[in-house]
Amino acid sequence: MIMKLQNLNLSEIASGALQEHFEREAERVVENLMDINTDPKKKRKITLTLDLTIDDNREIIFADASAKSTLVPVDGTGFNMMSGVDENGERIVSELKSGIKGQSYFDENGEVRNDDGSKPKHNLKNNVESLYK
Repeated sequence: MIMKLQNLNLSEIASGALQEHFEREAERVVENLMDINTDPKKKRKITLTLDLTIDDNREIIFADASAKSTLVPVDGTGFNMMSGVDENGERIVSELKSGIKGQSYFDENGEVRNDDGSKPKHNLKNNVESLYK
């Protein structure tokens, strides 16, 4: 049996709906490709699916078209947290910013900070400056 396909342009199927599905997924893929928090070497994929069935007389073909993209996940971000008990006896958890529990550090602006990033209650900057006078 010889068969000829007529008027089956993918960009015109379902009044252009398949093209719209493809373009939407292509935008998602390009956005994922440009995200600096994803692995640039891993492949992304766009899958166009046509599910086809036919009526009992084998005259009408029912089609359902869809597009789906497979993206690369965003890289994880590692950080440390510390746990302790406050003056009221309540358990507290905060991010450990200094690297070592109990150690002060200088932030990006040169300000002294506690291990959790909070400002110290006493002025360490003046104490440090007095050492050099």
